[in-house]
Amino acid sequence: MPRLAKKFSGRTERKISAGTNLDALVAREVFGWENVRLREAALYGKRADKLGRLRTAKVPNYSTNPVDAYAIEPRMKQLGLLNGYNKELSKMTHTNSIPTEWATPEQRCRAAIKTVRSPLGFEL
Repeated sequence: MPRLAKKFSGRTERKISAGTNLDALVAREVFGWENVRLREAALYGKRADKLGRLRTAKVPNYSTNPVDAYAIEPRMKQLGLLNGYNKELSKMTHTNSIPTEWATPEQRCRAAIKTVRSPLGFEL
């Protein structure tokens, strides 16, 4: 398990502030990145390319950049967890009385992590 992700894996996603720690957690748990580490004030990790080989790349800012956060929804669909993700995101945005489409990148990250961590992230 990567050092940075291992350090925060026991905590709940609510206690981690938006930024590098939440980005590392999303990259590792949702997108399947390996060896995520902080280097030169940026996160780097290994992800699989189209042929399945691990390549070193910079981790996107999922929790702070809205453009990077929109990559979460297609990934949840690919994992078959889209219904659970939409349900969690709906709960988070409902408490703030905003539509689901207006969710912040941080809310999208937290909903994705919560859905992936849940024992039954999908509904039958």
